Amino acid sequence: MIFCFLFPNYFGNKPNPVHGLYLSTIKITHQNNSTATDIQLKVFTNDLQDVIHNFAPEEFKASDEKQFFYIHQKQIEQYFAQHLICQFNSQNIPIGQASYELKNDVYLVNFILETPKEWKTISIKANYFMELFPMQSNIIHIENGKEKRFGKLSKNSENLKFSF
Repeated sequence: MIFCFLFPNYFGNKPNPVHGLYLSTIKITHQNNSTATDIQLKVFTNDLQDVIHNFAPEEFKASDEKQFFYIHQKQIEQYFAQHLICQFNSQNIPIGQASYELKNDVYLVNFILETPKEWKTISIKANYFMELFPMQSNIIHIENGKEKRFGKLSKNSENLKFSF
């Protein structure tokens, strides 16, 4: 009972208390003349848990960080399919199956996309986590062969377009 009083949001539908930093990174890597593109997201474990709890409350199962991704992989993939939209040369490429690695309090969420061999443009919409955390920023780093691009996505600027 004392635990519930001291930590009222732990068992509720609300996100964890404010932790001050709402940040993730998106790294997109593409080698010249390859159709494979790697996307890696670095997201805080508790933020992903809160967002999936909000996204699919009926399917949410409380679990530890080591089991969470495995248990909720379907919901995680559905969530990012709606909140991470990528266009390469004006062609929409859907996010597919995710893999992950747990490092301390961060999930490294990985997607491999089949994209054009040569990029002229890439457009990214990354508004994930912003429905719960309005101060969320998603920092993007793109490597297309030897060319690099950087940007920041936020609630006020959810879309970026880069030319190569």
